[in-house]
Amino acid sequence: MAARDNDDWVQRLINLVHVIRLLGQDNGTTITEITEKTGLSRWTVMRMIDRLTGAGLEVKNIENQTDKRKNYLKVDKDSLWTMTLPDIALEEKEKELFSFLLRAASDVPVLCDSAQSLRSKIKWVDNMPSSKIINIQRTGKKINPNTAETVKLLLDSIGKKQWIRFEYYNLSYDENREYTVKPVYLFIFEGSLYLRCITINNGYYINYALERFVGLPEPVKPQHKIEVDDSDIEKLTSDPFGPFPSEEPFEAVIHLDLWQGYYAELINWPDTCSIEEQEDGTYILKVTTANRFGLIQWIMQQGADAMVISPARIREEVIELMKKTLSNYGELYNENS
Repeated sequence: MAARDNDDWVQRLINLVHVIRLLGQDNGTTITEITEKTGLSRWTVMRMIDRLTGAGLEVKNIENQTDKRKNYLKVDKDSLWTMTLPDIALEEKEKELFSFLLRAASDVPVLCDSAQSLRSKIKWVDNMPSSKIINIQRTGKKINPNTAETVKLLLDSIGKKQWIRFEYYNLSYDENREYTVKPVYLFIFEGSLYLRCITINNGYYINYALERFVGLPEPVKPQHKIEVDDSDIEKLTSDPFGPFPSEEPFEAVIHLDLWQGYYAELINWPDTCSIEEQEDGTYILKVTTANRFGLIQWIMQQGADAMVISPARIREEVIELMKKTLSNYGELYNENS
């Protein structure tokens, strides 16, 4: 019985989409045409249109120049974005989970506007008990006022496979610079939103943080054809220290004490990494990464509980950073040593 109910629900959804598509035709449509193409009765079609109108879809009566005797109906396509979503047939536990995800997204600066917009269209979300959700980390990178509009433009460009031009604050040169790229996708990392794209100069993949966009991106005429490498996403998401490669992948071996090793063993490392407990209770972690900076940052966070075994160049870089850290405390360190 449940399977039959699901089939009926899917069919009703298919019918609804079909009706909206017909209403969205440039020349509009008639009740008769909808019934002929969907097999639905006139009464069912009119009831569906009433429900769509009640949900915020603007259905207009228009005059058809080729047939003025019939009443033509047409949907303003822009009104599709202002429709109020109907109550979703979710179980109570599913509603709680969905509510949690939207509330969590509301605390991420780059997703806040979109999450709030969705919440306003789903009535039961605001009735969920907020005491079940506690956000401990309130910090996050600042975003510029154009971020929400930038996201819309970038998603549109990605969908249309357009090249874009934008101005960007380059931290290395401490100035704004202009770039022309082919957007591939957007991704979120540590609370910030990034654009993954292909550069026009050499076809390399590169990331840009949206908070450093100056103004809005604009589409430009198609540049030379560059095919997107589908394996790039896998490369980007499989690096244990973040999606910012600085060199070719290399292996690092790190010795961890008992407690840090225990916590490291709980991490869901990618297949390119491994961690093994030693006879003395410590751990050996082997990682493959292309993000040297991310790796070193992680090692420094472990403090005295981690030691780089190899490669030697990473070990030396960690040692130099520790020396510099001590020198920052100068006379204070010498007095207490």
